Amino acid sequence: MAEGEEYSDSKMNNSVSNKCSSSDSMSHPELIRLFQQTLKQMVINDPLLKGLHEQVTLEEVEAVLALERGQAITILVERNNGEPWRVVVSQNSTLYQFKLALKHHAALHLARQGHNKKLSWKHIWRIYDLSFNGTRITDDNRKLINPLLNGETV
Repeated sequence: MAEGEEYSDSKMNNSVSNKCSSSDSMSHPELIRLFQQTLKQMVINDPLLKGLHEQVTLEEVEAVLALERGQAITILVERNNGEPWRVVVSQNSTLYQFKLALKHHAALHLARQGHNKKLSWKHIWRIYDLSFNGTRITDDNRKLINPLLNGETV
């Protein structure tokens, strides 16, 4: 870790300590707000976490770390509206596990936009297919270990 990073972290810790010690007790909403502000600053200041949403989840942080360690791959899902989704799965994932990760990603995306919708994935998989280079991918037990799939679009 570079000296500048350590200074930045200690400066942030002092800031949190000062805010916490400024009053004897804080209400629960105040603590939540302080925690969210501190977490947001950590995400903004960390070069590895910089691209994550300000309401980052533990799963998203773990996915970034797995990518950094080479234990996961990113698959771009091309949607009808043209906005691609980046879905991170472990290198030894099956198509079924990828579909679960996609389902989780979609739910998180909708929640962050304030939508309270539930998607019928049975309906979605009946209407839409996943394909790679023009070939439909239908076998849920198929492994996605092809290293060429990393960063590719389905």
